[in-house]
Amino acid sequence: MNDEAEGAVKAVIPQDAKGRTPLSIAAREGDAARIRQLLDAGAAVDARSASMNITPLMGAANRTNAAPLVRLLLDAGADPTAAARNGAGALARAVLGGDVEAAQMLLEAGANPRGAVTKAPPNTTPIWVAVAFKRPEMLDLLLAHGAEVNLGDSFTGTLFEEAVRSGNAVIARKLLEAGANPSRPGLMNLPLQAVALRFVNPPMAQLLEEYHLSLARADDEGTAGEAGETDRL
Repeated sequence: MNDEAEGAVKAVIPQDAKGRTPLSIAAREGDAARIRQLLDAGAAVDARSASMNITPLMGAANRTNAAPLVRLLLDAGADPTAAARNGAGALARAVLGGDVEAAQMLLEAGANPRGAVTKAPPNTTPIWVAVAFKRPEMLDLLLAHGAEVNLGDSFTGTLFEEAVRSGNAVIARKLLEAGANPSRPGLMNLPLQAVALRFVNPPMAQLLEEYHLSLARADDEGTAGEAGETDRL
């Protein structure tokens, strides 16, 4: 084995101070040529970093121009269903990065639109990331592949609450139209929130009023009803 080949083989084994392999670093940095070199030298395509248990595919998926890297790693046998220590997988990271083509590739390769692991915190699921970071195209893609809209627990609140919190009425409406239950118990008092949103986010306030989730609408209807009774006296 010549010196160059021996050096390449050695380079695929060690981890840096953060526990990352050379392949993980190349993937996170978007260095396709280096990824090919390391894979050709025998690097394990799913070797995980020591800290967050992240694979190279997860690191690559997080980039804004992730699709070519995701394709390269998938073609080399990378596992699209793997999850990091926090429960998030490559698909959730692709949603965060915003590359719809990369997310589509991962879904076609077998990534679960409902999340990489069933018991992960709701806020690590792909759809939660799409809502929290206001990615409507990603939301459409995930819904088309069967993502769950009624997520949430006593710690995170509900997915619909997250949509209200993020302030995007378009995304909130998409969730409602997809079957999200706005009445599920959560952390946010939606009727009171709707009153405040009248002043800072009229489209969201209007949506909540439309779905009878606003004290403001109830008060208005009550006042109108009282006026009607007075007129009939």
